[in-house]
Amino acid sequence: MLLSEKKVWDVVDGKFLRPKAVEEHTAAEQELLKEADKRKIIKEVMEWDEKNEEALRIICFTVSDRLQTPIIFGITAKGAWDELKKVHAPNDKQRKYSLIKCLY
Repeated sequence: MLLSEKKVWDVVDGKFLRPKAVEEHTAAEQELLKEADKRKIIKEVMEWDEKNEEALRIICFTVSDRLQTPIIFGITAKGAWDELKKVHAPNDKQRKYSLIKCLY
């Protein structure tokens, strides 16, 4: 909910992907880019990086200390979220049994 409130859920969910930086374009593509286009790309990358940092901060600050291990070296919020999902949301029979046991 906090990720949605801060408008960073799309970064975590993977709907808002990081744009290619100017340096990541081929030499031919870079030659075709005008200065205005380069500034626009730089601005978009910076905006994405800020949203990613905000999302990663929220995830790190809201996850308890004992659950920090899978995400401590995360570079992206999506990567951290996916690691938490792998660890805490498996769909195997053992997990189902554990949930049913907790329910009863």
